[in-house]
Amino acid sequence: MVKLLALFIVAVLSVSIYGQGRGSSFGWDLTYESLLTKNNVAANEWIRIWLEKTKSPSEMWMSELRAKPAVSAILIEHPAFHAAERTTILLFRTETEAFYWEFVEGGRSGRTEEPIKLQHFKAIVDEVSTWKQLPPKAAEELPDRAIPGYMGFLSYFDPKGSGQMLLTLDDFFICPDRKNCEPGKLKVGRIMAALEPILISEEVKNYKHRPEVEIANMSVEERVKEKIREHAHFLDHDDRQDDLIDKYLRQDGPKTFPFLIKLMDAHNPRRHRDSSSFVATQIALGIDENVVRLRSSAEGRQVIEAMKRLDARIKADQGSGAAGVELDLRRVAGTNFKDQAIADALWLTYRINMSESELLKFVEYLIKTAPDYPSWSETELADIKRTKTSAFKHTQGSVVKEPLRYYQSYLAFKRTSTSKKGRSQ
Repeated sequence: MVKLLALFIVAVLSVSIYGQGRGSSFGWDLTYESLLTKNNVAANEWIRIWLEKTKSPSEMWMSELRAKPAVSAILIEHPAFHAAERTTILLFRTETEAFYWEFVEGGRSGRTEEPIKLQHFKAIVDEVSTWKQLPPKAAEELPDRAIPGYMGFLSYFDPKGSGQMLLTLDDFFICPDRKNCEPGKLKVGRIMAALEPILISEEVKNYKHRPEVEIANMSVEERVKEKIREHAHFLDHDDRQDDLIDKYLRQDGPKTFPFLIKLMDAHNPRRHRDSSSFVATQIALGIDENVVRLRSSAEGRQVIEAMKRLDARIKADQGSGAAGVELDLRRVAGTNFKDQAIADALWLTYRINMSESELLKFVEYLIKTAPDYPSWSETELADIKRTKTSAFKHTQGSVVKEPLRYYQSYLAFKRTSTSKKGRSQ
């Protein structure tokens, strides 16, 4: 229950909406003025002030729905519970499909567009259409720092009719003890309870860790899928199942590349809950840093090209300021965390003071002579004991546990560099 509430509150805290079919706004007042006036909400109440300072995409969405066309819908608009950004959620269905849209004002990730099961949509519509508006609680009845009054709007439409209502904090979550309102003490409100089957899939809700023997006997694709499931489930930072799956994926190494490329190329920027392309990128980075450098082989370079396509697709959908996989691409094309751990270990043990440019040249040498060099040693946290004369300034970080082989390679690299200089002169 605690995990469920934490996921709800951090990830969404949303509302549902039905609507449409007649190329209109289902009879909804998208300014909510008539609804506020009907409920005697004064001009100085927080919800009215919030409405004036935020902008809704709902009218534009209604125009889009005319082309679908939608036969029923639910619209929810409310302030996000950490910084009051306008959160707009639309659930709608056509004759054959149902979808969940969500947009948070000011966010960089664009609009979420997720397909939902028709039975889940029908269940929510049937329930919402029977609700009566809850009365708002007074300030003394609410948790500390909670805003009194109404906290959002819900509109619904189905073939039987349509309606709109104001939402209160209790619609989202209920705090039995207003002086102790931590996530573990909260109860879900009726909106969150109704949305649970959509926000948390049955697969995620019922996920259980597989024993190591099962993971060891999986195919490469099955292990990648297990990593994706674990990522969607992961909430406990003391949970080491992720590391266990990584151990076998790194043993798979380049065998994972074809499936990773497939997942990256299948990325849909609007499906924010589908983490498969993100996980595929992280698996590729893990192999690059712990097994073999991607750019050392034709197959690995194909993975890098897939990452570039993924980055371009994300930025094209979300705009030039979007966060894609640009930083990951820099690591696979240049020096990564393992390379820095090598440089730090050579400084700590042998006082070799490599600059960033020399480290990159050393890495290129290793890729040509021993592309599997990331697998030579694991890393550990250490006090690096940098001085003012060292090229890098950080004093703590990871170092390779067994630096001798890297030291020997560095000496060979320096001899090669010296001989090249001699020939050029």
